Amino acid sequence: MTGLQLCFYTYYGRTHQSMSLPEWLIQLAKELQLSGATMMTGQMGVSHQGPIHTKTWIDDSDEPVQVTFFVTPEQERDLLKRLDQEQLNIFYTRTQLEFGYTSIN
Repeated sequence: MTGLQLCFYTYYGRTHQSMSLPEWLIQLAKELQLSGATMMTGQMGVSHQGPIHTKTWIDDSDEPVQVTFFVTPEQERDLLKRLDQEQLNIFYTRTQLEFGYTSIN
């Protein structure tokens, strides 16, 4: 199947609707019935505005997070439309790819 990989980059402490933004994105994937979504955390990152984001033993609110979606073009349209409606400004990358499922046989 031909589709897209959308990777959104943020940090754990960023919130939307009183929820961690990365967790909100995963919930949105479920709500929109997207083909797949994964949240991955990093030890350190630099944002486009310059600050370094890092996780510490005491506080993980500044922990860098990447949320990756595997979607069809129609799902991409629905996802980006919803993010626009929510007035969210999140940096992301978009890669065209082929994906599918392995067979048990």
